[in-house]
Amino acid sequence: MPALRGLSELPDAQIDGAIKRQEWRLALQLIEKKEKELKKDEASDWLAACKASVLLLLPEPAKQDQGRTLLNTLLEKTPTVDTLVIMQAFAEQRIDSDPRINALWLKVVNSNMDDEDLHKRWFKTKVEIKDWREARKAAMTYSRHFPSKREPFFWTIFANYMAANTGTMSTEEKALCATMASRMCEKAAEDVPFHENMELNDTGRVLRTPSDVAFVLDVYESQGKHDEALDLLDSDRTGISSRIGRCSFDLVLRKMKLLESMGRYLDLFRFCFELLMDAHPTCPYDKFHRLGKAGNEWAVWLAMYDAVKKMPEHEVQAVD
Repeated sequence: MPALRGLSELPDAQIDGAIKRQEWRLALQLIEKKEKELKKDEASDWLAACKASVLLLLPEPAKQDQGRTLLNTLLEKTPTVDTLVIMQAFAEQRIDSDPRINALWLKVVNSNMDDEDLHKRWFKTKVEIKDWREARKAAMTYSRHFPSKREPFFWTIFANYMAANTGTMSTEEKALCATMASRMCEKAAEDVPFHENMELNDTGRVLRTPSDVAFVLDVYESQGKHDEALDLLDSDRTGISSRIGRCSFDLVLRKMKLLESMGRYLDLFRFCFELLMDAHPTCPYDKFHRLGKAGNEWAVWLAMYDAVKKMPEHEVQAVD
């Protein structure tokens, strides 16, 4: 049985230990003991959520019926976020996971739409259990309520990217997620200012670092958009030589691998040659002086050597 993901430490150490070890009968005994110790008005939803979830995992039909009744009682009201996390963690253990748990997340968030931490918790909880459909919903809701924030914009791209490449969504749904991720990436690249003296504002729709560029490359390459990926790396706004690319050797490696995968061996040779000869027009490498910390000259020599070996004869003759 898989581990309980996304479940933080419970208020009672003994109950927490039994649940984390998946000793369900012991956990039930401890929960019922705790219930007897508490006064009626002290009973909490987290304890009821644990009890309902443990009962549903026991093999006896009577115990399971008791668990469903208790779970229904919890789901009929709006539980706390902590209670939702408990129910969700346990739901992964069962084949008959109740879809109302996901619906409740949206209800709780919409009731507290200005609570940014709650939006983040919803998204991160879904990412922890790899529920990309719901993570996508959480990120889009967060982005809608906080349109000027950077995090939700990129989280939406990430969730769509993961939903398109993993999980059990239909082919049509995956295609929709892939299209959305790609368009958002294009927007992030287009919104980068042309001029060096224009500030890169902390908005949700601007690439700002080599890591941002690498992420967009992942999205493009997963969809076979190699030309778009290459354009991104060659762009004056987002490319290797730009103030965003920062002459990143990781991006240099990405471009070499991209050209190789596209079979553009002559272009690969010329790119490597320019690097080695310090001939890059806008980003002087000073013979790898600036790349010394992150990269090494040998990787470029190897890529250039392989390009020559794989190049057609007429391209070899075109090398100047």
